[in-house]
Amino acid sequence: MLFRFVERKFWYFALSALLIVPGVFFLAIGGLKLGIEFKGGTLLDLRFGSPPAAAELHDVFAGLGHPEAVIQGAEGGRMEVRTLTLSADEFMSVKDVYVPQVIEKLRKKADQEAKLLFHEYTLQGGRKNLVELSMAISRQINDVTDILLEKLTEHDTDVLADSMYEEMIYRHVPAVLVEKFKDRLLTRL
Repeated sequence: MLFRFVERKFWYFALSALLIVPGVFFLAIGGLKLGIEFKGGTLLDLRFGSPPAAAELHDVFAGLGHPEAVIQGAEGGRMEVRTLTLSADEFMSVKDVYVPQVIEKLRKKADQEAKLLFHEYTLQGGRKNLVELSMAISRQINDVTDILLEKLTEHDTDVLADSMYEEMIYRHVPAVLVEKFKDRLLTRL
């Protein structure tokens, strides 16, 4: 069968215009959203024997005061974490202490989740496999984290005024950040 492309060229031009015109319109209205590569920021290259899920790592960094963290898996058990909060000088001043504190928080979180996973596996009597249970637990943890973050950001002035919440926030952030940047932590909720 022979297609007659030239005879239908106006249909093809119309189809192209339907795709291009809205793209140009939204580009003109919203502009390009620049990534961290064009804004600067901090890049952590973390190596794990068994890397955690990107969502789990993001939750840890959000709990550490970096909700803007962008997590990417890399080859060889590596995870790249990009944040915008610390300048290069600030990061270099706390790097040797900060990175081990983040890794320790990740280990504790992984240990807690593993204990919960095996507890649930035992309660289920082995009827569900570990992968299904792990996904269900991670989903529930993420849902609760999202709800808490939403409630905290809705009422951030109340939260910041209450010393109990302030101390709770400081406990979830690496100690070196509290020590060096305490004045900025509560403004990043």
